[in-house]
Amino acid sequence: EERRRNALRLVSEMEHVANLGDRERGVAVLMSYLLYKCSKALNGGTISYKELFGERLGLDENLACTLKDYLSEEKWEMLVPLLGKYTAEDFSLAVFSGIEYAPARAEMEETPRALVKLSEKLLDIRAGDKVADLCSGVGGFLTAAAADEPDAEYYGYELNGISKLITDIRAELLGVNVKNRIRDVFVLPEDSTMKYDKIFSNYPFGVRMIKHKSGEHLCAEIAKECPEARTIASDWVFNEAINRLLKENGRAVAIMTSGSTWNVSDKAMRKYFADRGFIEAVITLPS
Repeated sequence: EERRRNALRLVSEMEHVANLGDRERGVAVLMSYLLYKCSKALNGGTISYKELFGERLGLDENLACTLKDYLSEEKWEMLVPLLGKYTAEDFSLAVFSGIEYAPARAEMEETPRALVKLSEKLLDIRAGDKVADLCSGVGGFLTAAAADEPDAEYYGYELNGISKLITDIRAELLGVNVKNRIRDVFVLPEDSTMKYDKIFSNYPFGVRMIKHKSGEHLCAEIAKECPEARTIASDWVFNEAINRLLKENGRAVAIMTSGSTWNVSDKAMRKYFADRGFIEAVITLPS
């Protein structure tokens, strides 16, 4: 617990030095990884701003480009003293703790660890399973599941570039194999070869489908099969995408809003899913 508090102090210091707001917590996590790489590679030595993005650290090209957008040479010089104040282990832990304990107003959120563990138990991932995480975020589920059952195949789909980078970094630090891609989950079902044994999704709530042109095709197909549904909440569009990506006898866990399970406007969609045997169980979570 003391190490975790140390890691959180580190993230707060970086945010202050780099003048990052709460909505840029993900960037602070990327900087934690940069300092981790420096701490491991330099062993007490120094490195110039220009060398950060050369062969010495071997940073991923996309990561290097993102860091350049936020980290000036002046800010780097202000971060350098942290290398003498914290250990490589502290920097590594900050990569995993920075988002989990971010302020409520932060842009990124972490799926709670207890919820990840519950989902893993429900999915019962076995060796050889093909597992997907739709809207995979910063990879909390993907990396935990891959660490617990390394002999399955893991695929993540996410739109936020910084979130994807954090997932890739976490997978590297844990030594697990995760195939993570920038993709819109609403278009995935259009590829009939994409089928998974197990799917997890903690998708965003309250998405306005009218703003998501990519979901129009899926919404139109749902409307044909369920004409009684005058409106289709985004929860059920995500759920239908998940359902279409499952193999026969596959299993999925989706985190959805409680309102979609009881409100009048979603009654037709609930009936559509229940009548087709798509719902195995509903678990109410504490607020």
